[in-house]
Amino acid sequence: MSLESVLKEITKVEPWLKIASATDSESTYKIASPNSLFPVISNHVINNSEGVLLAITSNAREAEDLEHALKLWNKDLSVALFPAWETLPHEKIAPTSDIVGRRLAVVRRLVHPDKKFKDATKLDVVIAPVRSLMQPLLATLAEIEPLGLNVGDSIDLTQAVTKLVEIGYERVEMVERRGHIAVRGGILDVFVPGHEHPLRIEFFGDDVEEIRFFSVADQRSLEIAPNGLWAPACYEPFLNEEFEPVGELQLFTDLFPKNSIVLLSDSEKIKTRAAEVLKTSEEFLNAAWMSASLGGNIPQEVELGGFKDLETIQKSAIKRDLKWWQVSPFVGHVDDEENFGVTDLKARILDGFRGDFIAVITELRNKLS
Repeated sequence: MSLESVLKEITKVEPWLKIASATDSESTYKIASPNSLFPVISNHVINNSEGVLLAITSNAREAEDLEHALKLWNKDLSVALFPAWETLPHEKIAPTSDIVGRRLAVVRRLVHPDKKFKDATKLDVVIAPVRSLMQPLLATLAEIEPLGLNVGDSIDLTQAVTKLVEIGYERVEMVERRGHIAVRGGILDVFVPGHEHPLRIEFFGDDVEEIRFFSVADQRSLEIAPNGLWAPACYEPFLNEEFEPVGELQLFTDLFPKNSIVLLSDSEKIKTRAAEVLKTSEEFLNAAWMSASLGGNIPQEVELGGFKDLETIQKSAIKRDLKWWQVSPFVGHVDDEENFGVTDLKARILDGFRGDFIAVITELRNKLS
């Protein structure tokens, strides 16, 4: 029996049917459950809703674990992780091209999905650490055109290289890191952010003749890349030299279609983490001003582009007809709970059996009796 079949059996009982029904009617909702069930809950919610699911975790590690778990439960789901910057908005340090490229790929797919490329198809689930949810984005990011190539397409090699440089790729002698491109004769090497291996595109004149993966270690070509090249931008314009936004800003939730669901994993933990993000950002900014008073660089206040609190994001999401759902192990620990529908899955975390077969049989007997 596959995990998908297990999921179907689990979700036939009453509490799960109640959750399925709520996806159409409840704009705010709470599910009482151990966080270990969050991947199952996420799968159930997306299988019974029309929009995109935005799953929020407290940190990047949990986001990566959830991405892996969701793909195990349902291999057909289109899932993407929206990582946070490694830097604070007021710091004069750009995030890495790998982080930026993965972020802009998600932004582009939310607004302009493309069936021609597997890496650009419509998303079912977006997973985001709360820190990435809290940082505003330029409203124009989704309009930055990626470069897409399949075997048989025609494009001037110089034009392709120029396009890649324009959207943030760095031209080097030999590709070694994500965000690098290199040209040798009629061969274009591109390391797309988020990919395990870089791609090698062979041209015959202006025609794309072959696209393969290749190894960074020895630069040898590997197997054919059946999905072609889809290279999103890996430069995220945000603040100018005066550290003012270079354009209109919007929240990440503004990119999602109506009736999408924002689902918080362990909501109390997320709220605590969000408060820590705001506090840390303020402390680092104050420290930068202290350094400036001793002769260091003067930091810039980033009021418009700084992190937003969860309450602001929630109000904006609901105003845009998104749903705001929470998962928590405690029924009574949601702010303004009277505004939330609540379903208790009555689930509990079992003690580890650690190879004790008799304990497993006993537990099963108790459940079936």
